[in-house]
Amino acid sequence: MSARYDAEKGDAVPSDYRQVVVAPPPSPPKRANPTPLGLFSFASTTLLLSFLNANVRGLHAANMVVGMAFFVGGLAQFVAGIFEYFAGATFGFTAFVTYGCFWGSIGVIFWPSSGILTAYKTPEDLNNALGLFMMVWFVFTTIMTIGTIRSNVGLFLVCECGREAGGGGAC
Repeated sequence: MSARYDAEKGDAVPSDYRQVVVAPPPSPPKRANPTPLGLFSFASTTLLLSFLNANVRGLHAANMVVGMAFFVGGLAQFVAGIFEYFAGATFGFTAFVTYGCFWGSIGVIFWPSSGILTAYKTPEDLNNALGLFMMVWFVFTTIMTIGTIRSNVGLFLVCECGREAGGGGAC
């Protein structure tokens, strides 16, 4: 390689210089955003359970919630959380996986074959047990709500409204 530089001509490039074009690395393939699936799963299952709790149209048997809790609130939300993990969204991963487990456990509690509801001798015992269950989720939801304070206002309000409404699976 002969490098000749002619300072008088203003030539500061070697005579055998070749221009090399460097292309940027290829971008990773686009993936779908799992957040809408997780939010829809949470919202629709919460709405159905709220209809039951409000005794809308005379509904009082929790059997209709079981399938929705297992598959929409539980499984779909859990899967959305796993995809949030691969997208690098720690908060979405934590919220969707954890609340997916919440809905799965609600499904088991209200599943007639599990025997959980009939294991309690009195309605007061059952209400106390469900109250303690919801208190655990209230604490977790409060922690998640605190985690959204520095996030966007919409996410904070979703968590805060859910926490105020009962705490079970709000964020």
